[in-house]
Amino acid sequence: MSARTSIFSGTAIICTTALGSGMFVLPIIFAQNSMMTVSLILAAYCLSMTIAALVMIEISIRFPTKGNIHSIASKALGRYGSFVSGIAFVIVFTFVIYSSICGLIELVKHLNNTSSSFTSAAIIITCLLSFIALSTGEISKLGYANATLWLILFTTSVYALFQYNHPEAANLENYKTLSFEQWSIIMPICQACFCFHAILPSIVKRYGYNKSRSTKSIFFAMPIIYATYLAWVFSVRETIPKSTLDQIIQNSQSTQGLISEIAQLHSPFFSSIITLLYFVAIFTSLTGISIAALDFTREKLALPESTKNNLLALSVMFFIPMIMYTYNSDGFIYGIQTSVIGSTVLAIILPTLIAIKSRRHIKNDFQPVNFLVIKAMLAFGVLSLLINISSQFADKDNNHLHIQINTCNPLAIINKAPNLNSNSCTNS
Repeated sequence: MSARTSIFSGTAIICTTALGSGMFVLPIIFAQNSMMTVSLILAAYCLSMTIAALVMIEISIRFPTKGNIHSIASKALGRYGSFVSGIAFVIVFTFVIYSSICGLIELVKHLNNTSSSFTSAAIIITCLLSFIALSTGEISKLGYANATLWLILFTTSVYALFQYNHPEAANLENYKTLSFEQWSIIMPICQACFCFHAILPSIVKRYGYNKSRSTKSIFFAMPIIYATYLAWVFSVRETIPKSTLDQIIQNSQSTQGLISEIAQLHSPFFSSIITLLYFVAIFTSLTGISIAALDFTREKLALPESTKNNLLALSVMFFIPMIMYTYNSDGFIYGIQTSVIGSTVLAIILPTLIAIKSRRHIKNDFQPVNFLVIKAMLAFGVLSLLINISSQFADKDNNHLHIQINTCNPLAIINKAPNLNSNSCTNS
């Protein structure tokens, strides 16, 4: 994106990066909760992550660098900031790419047995065009393409879902209160659903550090993201009976089970559309984080921007995640939840620390967020980090969430399923 790029392009990149595979997990993790609870929790995360995004824009404009939070932290916080941000950045893009690879390859395997040539051809074309856009630096065109795909596939999928209204699905009752175990799942997933902040310095740089365009992109993108999540959860609830959602959780099927269940309700054409939406959700989120990862990798390798160097950086970025996939191919949800640990540092903790420190020395500057709110966001970031870390190491024998690099679906704890140690969960 250049400085002359329209706001639409930046908004499209933000939306399609945030609207990833987490959208398909939401109906499952909220299966026991009312739509009011869902809307309030998502609204709270939408608001908090909007504030975090504005803080990220503030420090990106205050410290114009090479387009990534690592460079900003190095400049603002010195050696300590460089070390912490570097580790966090590697965690984020390594596990996001790893999770995406797991999801995409499993989907392709499934499609080899069930999909039409139309679906397979569309996936191949999407991959090729996105790869060309990333390698040549045509990020603006990538934003337009991703947004167009999302708009067509999402509206068609929601329309198809509402054509099949299940009598048991519209009147869900007997909702349960949220337990600690559920919160330990819901918090990282919801945060991941609104997390795109690692790409903001890259977008601000390509906007020419324009304050108006940068902030407007956030204010346009966040309501779209929020409304999309609510529409998806509501449409799935109107289609899939609660008993079926419970069964998906009990059987540790997660998103693949949900997509398969939805696809069976409709004609082959609509099934292909919904399957394509699942693919595009994973893939556009992957290409979004790849924008920031490209800037970071080129900086570490001291490579100027060119098609050849972009290809080299892409190969470096995907090398470790591919090794991880060969070791364990069932890391889809694990990758999402682990990446949230790094994204909490990158999206909330480091930006707020940089903003607090730099505001003491720079007074008459762009400050879109109140100073007290920034301090509150820092506390929220630290709390989120502690909860996200604790959820990784909780003891499943005491009915807490236990996450390993295995095929066990951590969402099964929502119903405290008795078959957590069944054959559906195998340790690596």
